[in-house]
Amino acid sequence: MLTPMVRLGKLARCLLLASSWGCSEDSGPLEFGALYQGFENTSGGTTPANNYYLQFVDNQTVLNTVSADSPAQIRTWFKKGSPNVNSEDYRRDGNTIRIVYNAASQYDGTIQGDRIFFSVTSSGDPPMYERNFVRLR
Repeated sequence: MLTPMVRLGKLARCLLLASSWGCSEDSGPLEFGALYQGFENTSGGTTPANNYYLQFVDNQTVLNTVSADSPAQIRTWFKKGSPNVNSEDYRRDGNTIRIVYNAASQYDGTIQGDRIFFSVTSSGDPPMYERNFVRLR
């Protein structure tokens, strides 16, 4: 059971870091500006997924790219407005998150600490595959 002070601290963190779409006590914060690398859901989610990267800019914008560059190289050019960097809207409600790409495919996910677990669908079809992202340090 959480003490009132711990509960208040979690709520304050939620209000500062989460979107206005909601926040529950068990939802982890998205770290704005941090680099998230995508992994396919195979062998415990440890296989890099064609070097997919995400970066949450604010409470509604996420950047994404696919690159053969290393995370260190990505950090030098992965910015809004850079070539090969796409900007999408996302919605968050507690620990669930949805990113819609060009109205054709969407990522529905769950935030768990420094990881985000997504099911990817296209045009309302059943999930095509799963992709997991981990926040890089």
